[in-house]
Amino acid sequence: MRYKGIDLNLLAALEVLLTERNVTRAAARLNLSQSATSSALARLREQLDDALLVQAGRELHRSPFAEEILPRLRAVLAHVDSDLINLRTIDPRKALRNVRVMASDYVALAMLGRCLAEISTEAPGISFDIVPVSNNPSKVIEDYSVDLLITLDIYVSKQHPSALFFEDDYVALACASNEALADRLTVDEYLSLPQVSVRFQRESGLTHDEWFLEQSGLRKATAVTVRSHALLPYFIVGTKRIATLHRRQASIFARQFPLRVLELPILIPSIREVIQWHQSNDGDPVLEYLRTRFSDVAKNCDAAAQKSVT
Repeated sequence: MRYKGIDLNLLAALEVLLTERNVTRAAARLNLSQSATSSALARLREQLDDALLVQAGRELHRSPFAEEILPRLRAVLAHVDSDLINLRTIDPRKALRNVRVMASDYVALAMLGRCLAEISTEAPGISFDIVPVSNNPSKVIEDYSVDLLITLDIYVSKQHPSALFFEDDYVALACASNEALADRLTVDEYLSLPQVSVRFQRESGLTHDEWFLEQSGLRKATAVTVRSHALLPYFIVGTKRIATLHRRQASIFARQFPLRVLELPILIPSIREVIQWHQSNDGDPVLEYLRTRFSDVAKNCDAAAQKSVT
């Protein structure tokens, strides 16, 4: 179907192509062959009179025009989803839809994997793209880059709704063979022992726990920085190093590696991970279902953990 010279059937393909910036990945998401996806890109270039995706080395980059229209295109498709398609979707568990979720690797390791495991059996038609957190997480909600944003409550936009996902506190993680350490560190031990810290980017500022320590005039002795929480165990096992991280993740690592969890001698405030979505997606049954299930899984994990303690 054409509208003012534009084939409306290609709009969804355009959004996927501009998002993925890769014909092969776009073809997989669109359930099309690579040749059909390449043909769609060629037709879009002709109809919009723009290159859209420009080759630069081995990668494709969005043209200035593509960068400008992508947020608007996502907004249009989001409104189609919420105002037309979702009105006919009585049971979101039967929906066929791809949902983009922005979350840190900590959230993915500690909670999101469990959530998606349960949802995969309840709603097998929903697929997910888990994308890493950007430097400006609130912007991805404004421009429809993702459907759901999971981040610390201090980073969400006040212009859009959000809901609590889960809370977590801080502990230390040490090698199980380091018998010189008791179950609770002293302040001197905690501040003097070499630590492994996570820096997602070279220019990253202080982490939440580091910021709090600095406000108290304290500083960790960071010896190694890595780009992912998943790498932490490999730089602790067999060493005298420790790491400051969240209890949920530390517990997982302690079950998988010869590591043990230590209580901190300094009380660092807990974090609150929240789920945020664009206000125009209020009432979207699929996203509402996912938010509810995410929260339910988190509550069940907390209840199980509390029961094991008592």
